[in-house]
Order: sequence, then structure tokens, then C-alpha cells
Amino acid sequence: MAAAGTEDDSFGDLCPRCKSAVTRSGGIYQYLRYWHPKCFTCSKCGKPFAAGERAYKAAGEDGVVYHEECMNAVRADEKVQGSASTDDEPKVYFTSFLRAEMTPG
Repeated sequence: MAAAGTEDDSFGDLCPRCKSAVTRSGGIYQYLRYWHPKCFTCSKCGKPFAAGERAYKAAGEDGVVYHEECMNAVRADEKVQGSASTDDEPKVYFTSFLRAEMTPG
């Protein structure tokens, strides 16, 4: 049996936020990736997500997630500042519920 923190304890995936290895004992699985619990926080306000709360991620933005109200504020800012893209299509946001058993205790 491998000791904690060894290669056998790793998911073989890097956290989208900090880009370091995520271990089985501490990973949160959201948006088809494993995150460290300390890294799975809102990219705007920095607060963690509560169990059952929706987390929003913009398409093409790895390691960036928002609370609903923070996502709405970011979208409003983008609208005021104008889109950086050459087309007029708004960013597509995906949503996911944080399951209770995935929150750190």
C-alpha cells in the first residue's frame, strides 16, 4: 500500500486553478476535473461554494468559476466594457451543483 501523497494517491490530474496534483483524499470533482477544495472558490469574490449551491463556469476559461450573483456581475461588466471577441455572441456559461459529499468537512 502506498503512503499518502505518493504517486498512487494521485488522480493523475492537475487542479485547474493552481495546476498542482490533486490527491484522492482531497479532491472535488466538478466540470470533468478534480480541484483542491481550497481552489474551488469563486473567481470574483473568493468565497467557497456551499453544498447544493450552483457554480458557474465560462466556456473556455479553465480554473475560473463563479457564484451566480458574481457571474451576473462579471457578465454585466463585460457588457459595459464590450466583448473582447470579434463576434457578437455572448460567452456561454455552464452550471453545476456542488454535491454535499464533496464539501470539505
